[in-house]
Amino acid sequence: MSEETTQQIEEVKEEEKKVEEVKEEEVKDEILKKVREELLFEDENIKEERILILNLRDSKKAPILKRGKKAVNLVRELTKKYTKQKEVWIDSKLNEKIWEKGVKKPPSKVKLRVFLTTKDRALVFLSS
Repeated sequence: MSEETTQQIEEVKEEEKKVEEVKEEEVKDEILKKVREELLFEDENIKEERILILNLRDSKKAPILKRGKKAVNLVRELTKKYTKQKEVWIDSKLNEKIWEKGVKKPPSKVKLRVFLTTKDRALVFLSS
């Protein structure tokens, strides 16, 4: 291959990376827009945003038909523990991700995007 073709290939790869970054930013903005428009109370604001990676392996210690529920409860408990909030709200996409393979096989790790509000609530979303 000549130098020109290798340069063209590199340019195409760089453009693809830029497009992926823009798409990721748009997705994050959609989540933030959803939070602001639909989920916050009138006198409530976003105080902080965090990224958490939770280990859900303890859900495998539960009986087979209770593992999915245990995983959801672990997300709730660990989020309360790490954010020190009283109330945790879990997004439907995160719930679907946990229950994706059924009750018997929840994921062992989940990457979350957590918004902390001024009224001691944590809004938990699946991070990309």
